[in-house]
Amino acid sequence: MLYTTILFDADETLLDFRAAETAALHEVFRSRGLPTDGEFVDAYRSINNGLWERFNRGEIEKREITDTRFVRLFERFHVPLDGVAFNRFYLDELSRHGVALPGAEALCGSLRDAGCALYIITNGVGFVQKRRFRESGLAPYFAGTFISEEIGAGKPSAVFFDYVLRHIPQQDKRRILVVGDSLSADVAGGSAAGLDTCWYDRTRANTPNGATYTVHDFKQLQKLILGGFDMKDLQTLQTMIDESERIVIFSGAGVSTESGIPDFRGADGLYQKKEKQFDYPPETMLSHTFFKHHPEIFFDYYRTKMIYPDAKPNASHTAAAALERKGKLSAVVTQNIDGLYQQAGVRRVLELHGSTLHNTCTRCGKKSGLDAILSTDGVPRCVCGGIIKPDVVLYEESLDADVIEQAVEAIAGADCLIVAGTSLTVYPAAGFVRYFRGGRFVLINRDETPMDSQADLILRDNVGKVFESLKI
Repeated sequence: MLYTTILFDADETLLDFRAAETAALHEVFRSRGLPTDGEFVDAYRSINNGLWERFNRGEIEKREITDTRFVRLFERFHVPLDGVAFNRFYLDELSRHGVALPGAEALCGSLRDAGCALYIITNGVGFVQKRRFRESGLAPYFAGTFISEEIGAGKPSAVFFDYVLRHIPQQDKRRILVVGDSLSADVAGGSAAGLDTCWYDRTRANTPNGATYTVHDFKQLQKLILGGFDMKDLQTLQTMIDESERIVIFSGAGVSTESGIPDFRGADGLYQKKEKQFDYPPETMLSHTFFKHHPEIFFDYYRTKMIYPDAKPNASHTAAAALERKGKLSAVVTQNIDGLYQQAGVRRVLELHGSTLHNTCTRCGKKSGLDAILSTDGVPRCVCGGIIKPDVVLYEESLDADVIEQAVEAIAGADCLIVAGTSLTVYPAAGFVRYFRGGRFVLINRDETPMDSQADLILRDNVGKVFESLKI
């Protein structure tokens, strides 16, 4: 189980806020002789939603929401009532309506029984949210509740998430998942805090977003957290591996991210982040032209963002090494440049994009290791005076012809191809998969790929999680 701590948003994620709001508004409006439907209620919702959106963007304090929403409504319709006092009346009524969404209690029960620690993270009024949560029947499943009013800041602010992270036992961010229906509050805030996020898109809006995952129902969410693959699929993979003699693993960034190395194109990847200390986008700085004309900036970025000397192999790497020792693995063909397969003990690794562990002098051709970069500042120089260039394939550079030939030969001769942790969208590397002619084509990736329709088996999960579940 990858995630052991789940930070749940409350309203429209676990609690049916729309139903609670409708019931509360109907009661308070009816008691004061006001319209309980139509334009009057729609106007309130428009005002309220607009204020919450401004709050999520950090433009206003939460008090402005509660102090002005009914004031603005009553001013628009010329209602002679105290809007501030009416808001208190409404909140008291709202607190009485805690209705869990269908399936929410079963989900929380299954996650708790599986050993997950569950917490609520919500923007709202303290007494209202606590009472509604108790009324919903969900409270016993949760280890704690974090409410913006009590913290003094709300989602998506860093203050809110920093407070939460300081007050939960789990300190490994890789084991924490934020789940919520709001892209601006839950997904944006969780992502900024360095956490994986899951957008609960119950209405199937399918809006482009920066979430790590998107689910549409609780069944998908439960499968994501407790296991992204069916045990029958795992057994099928086990059988494929047992019956194969020439396995090739074709891997991408999804393998390295499980060792703490960020990817490039993901929601939180290097290409999505604008680094304040650099005036150029990553794609530009990692080009041959930029290396040639701006070597100082290139190496500043390269040392900061491309080298991870403390990273350790994960279950994906050690499984590959075990397969090779048993004589089942022909080769690893990888798009990764971190050298973790070799560190795990794999001998035949075909690195399509090169390696950060090796460097070459641009003048005399002398080879050197990673220390040639790490032990120097500025532009590293060889004893001959030439620039020491990393053996990494930059933009505008061709892949190594010998590596390409070996990779194609290995894939074409394989009786089982396991594509792991790659979206198969980066060419020419992704095109190598088409040379496979065997009968066991396996895809292990959290997201869909262009080759899904041609795969014999697909497992939607973290690569390391799948491999550590196998008997090798």
